[in-house]
Amino acid sequence: MGETASHSRPLSAYLAGGLVLALLAAGTVFLLKTEAGQRALRWAHLGKGGAAGHVSPAGGPGVDFARDVQPVLNENCVKCHGPEKQKGGLRFDSRDAALKPGDSGEMAIVPGDEAKSGLLHRIVSHDKDEQMPPKGERLPPASVAILKRWIAEGAPWSDAAEAAAAVVQERSKHWSFQPLARVALPTVRQKAWTVTPIDRLILAAQEAQGLHPNPEAPRSTLIRRLYFDVLGLPPTPEDVNAFERDPSPAAYEHLVDRLLADPHYGERWGRHWLDAARYADSNGYEEDRARGNAYTYRDFVIRAFDSDLPYDRFIQWQIAGDLLEPKNSEAIAATGFIAAAPNVRPEFTNFRKKDRCDELDNVVSTMGSAVLGLTIGCARCHDHKFDPIPTADYYRLTAYFTGTERVQSPVDQSQGKSYEKAMAAFDEKGLLKMKKEEKEWRDEKREVARQAKIETLPITGAEKALMRAPKDEKNISQAELLSQFNQALTIDDAALHQTLGKEDLKKWAAFINAEVAFEAKKPRPIPRMLAIHEGPPKKAYLLVRGNPEQEGAEVKPAVLSLFPPPPRWPVIERFFPTKTTRAELAEWLTDVDHGAGALTARVAVNRLWQHHFGRGIVDTPGDFGLRGDAPSNPQLLDWLATELIRGGWRMKPLHKMILMSAVYRQDIQSDTVRAAIDPANRLWWRREPQRMEAEALRDSILAVSGNLNPAFFGPAVKPRMNPESISVTNRVKNYDEWPADVTDGPATWRRSVYIFVKRSNLFPFLQTFDASDAIGSCTRRNPTTVAPQALALLNDPFVREQARDFAQRLIGLDSTEARVRAAFRIALGREASPDEVESSARYIREARRECREREEPAEAKTESLADFCQGLMALNEFCYID
Repeated sequence: MGETASHSRPLSAYLAGGLVLALLAAGTVFLLKTEAGQRALRWAHLGKGGAAGHVSPAGGPGVDFARDVQPVLNENCVKCHGPEKQKGGLRFDSRDAALKPGDSGEMAIVPGDEAKSGLLHRIVSHDKDEQMPPKGERLPPASVAILKRWIAEGAPWSDAAEAAAAVVQERSKHWSFQPLARVALPTVRQKAWTVTPIDRLILAAQEAQGLHPNPEAPRSTLIRRLYFDVLGLPPTPEDVNAFERDPSPAAYEHLVDRLLADPHYGERWGRHWLDAARYADSNGYEEDRARGNAYTYRDFVIRAFDSDLPYDRFIQWQIAGDLLEPKNSEAIAATGFIAAAPNVRPEFTNFRKKDRCDELDNVVSTMGSAVLGLTIGCARCHDHKFDPIPTADYYRLTAYFTGTERVQSPVDQSQGKSYEKAMAAFDEKGLLKMKKEEKEWRDEKREVARQAKIETLPITGAEKALMRAPKDEKNISQAELLSQFNQALTIDDAALHQTLGKEDLKKWAAFINAEVAFEAKKPRPIPRMLAIHEGPPKKAYLLVRGNPEQEGAEVKPAVLSLFPPPPRWPVIERFFPTKTTRAELAEWLTDVDHGAGALTARVAVNRLWQHHFGRGIVDTPGDFGLRGDAPSNPQLLDWLATELIRGGWRMKPLHKMILMSAVYRQDIQSDTVRAAIDPANRLWWRREPQRMEAEALRDSILAVSGNLNPAFFGPAVKPRMNPESISVTNRVKNYDEWPADVTDGPATWRRSVYIFVKRSNLFPFLQTFDASDAIGSCTRRNPTTVAPQALALLNDPFVREQARDFAQRLIGLDSTEARVRAAFRIALGREASPDEVESSARYIREARRECREREEPAEAKTESLADFCQGLMALNEFCYID
């Protein structure tokens, strides 16, 4: 993200294209066409005492300080001679400081005089007392040559900070970084079409382009659209009939209200957020071990959507719920957003620092795309090439999270305190001591039994003596004997029991009884959730080129500098008067007046629109930066964001306004005239059919078969997976192996949001239909249309089994035609046409006859009907909404 297509393209190619390449602040690349960019480039050559258009005394273009020199100083000098430290009294982060003598009186840099410049002498010196850097690798010859040439040219020094500030200021004028505009509802000609204020904003944009909207879709279409959009499930035939026959003008509104109040709403809309939050039930990486109790974050998200938790609080809790409301279990569960980052298991020691940096990068990048719609992660190794986000800002954001630690927090905080108190009173060491004594006694008795067995082996006395001797790794003969008779000499507890006398058996029983009695006094484990808490404070550093082994200057937690610096909020002062914490960041993300609240609101309502219409007002929901798409209707975006904030950040009122709007209720008809004006339908003059997402498709198959288990919450389930699909890593290392012998049934026929998400072994059916990969934030799924999707619907055992159960729902009806009509109503939410009834019935009878010819008379009736039911579930009309 945020990268040019190629790093090998010559500078002349950019200049020829009218672009200016300015390298600023630690080697940062900016591609600018703006006047500010031109000023920045002039600054890079000007410097104090320099001149614009500076050239080398030897002829040709001079050394560019920001591009060539500053990266060398930053990587090799500033850590010891910068704002934090000034060893020897030298400092190289500003011109004035660099041109002053050090403590010894020596000048490090004398412009125009290489011989008197102590810096050059020390970087090439072989004297260990003088050489710089004092440790590590010496500067490469290319870097030495750059510094020599730069000093020879007079050491021109650009104020990179001022140049970068000019760029940031220019880029900060981007539309998404501005306060929300006050939008007045426009006047439109087709007033009769409008139902909500949204329609006026939509219609005004259409009329300006000579477009007109479609009429309302039929009721049978609308109810199916609403059910899938709000709940992700098909309506029942009874629901469809009741809605179509309701003469009330308020019937549609009543349906909208009922669906928004349905608890399955949270499962549908929570899944959208879980994509953005890269939720999974496993760690990721090679071992990809399961995460105990990770599901509590998923359940929090579902409950939050169901209860219409204000979106600002929803975001704040996920960043700092443990700090803002430490006694609120829901707020603590919300920090699973941070814990959801992929990570290597705790006991894994290789590359620990790099792994931690990758984990923090995932947290900050996910927060950026999911909450702010910004590609913040692009600033990890260099200043963002397009957005006004310097590398320093990136590391200031990561500094908020350096002290975070994963914990298994009690679900009930008061219960957790009681448990801790009980555990403190329990003699854990006494139990361990008792078990140790019992094990030592057993081992002693087992060795006695082993020695007795050696005496019975068919070997010589010398060989028996060798086997009784202490184990010697170098003795090959002993190793061969031990290997040969290993099985015969293995004495498990059952075998040991047979060798013991009456008194020993009584003593063993006494050990066991004492342990059982002791264990009974131990407090029972309590329910826990995977969450975050703040551990010991840890320093954060700016990493040179993103390399964890090259720490630069220390950084303190701070928010993005492209927004005005925030004051200290009252809530922060009250709870944390002397400490900068994640709570500050959480407040800043949703603070409209002094933070990024306007951008957060824009991103939120854009995602809301995207999931209702299949495409956002901004078509790059995870990138509202300079490289993202501009909003197709800026007034609508800002009006919706303002309404969200004005309504207390509650989503359901906006949901209802969108669902009630005329633009949402349109049919899908198109024509060549309007398509020529707006071929991409960016102004929403028609409804576009959308294919069900993977989870909705699987849930719909279960719903029409009558097998969907509607249970809510709890640990994830592992439905049957073909053995060939179970990852090789799991089978070899046996880490949380997906069971290969699952029998699907009610326990696994739950909604797909509850399926175990294993990052290295994603559920194949869902992946076939483009589910997210749970590695990074997924703000928009990219639907594909490929042959394996059709093959899955025709050949997957799960689909076939559900088709048989669908057929069982119909088998009791009195005729084939009646079964066909019922199947259409259940699967497609509409009546079958006479032609469809006739052709479907003929197909079923022919299939039944073929079954009989194959000598399967007992199965003929069910299997032929199952063939038809499976065909319905493979139709575009089943898989596509509208």
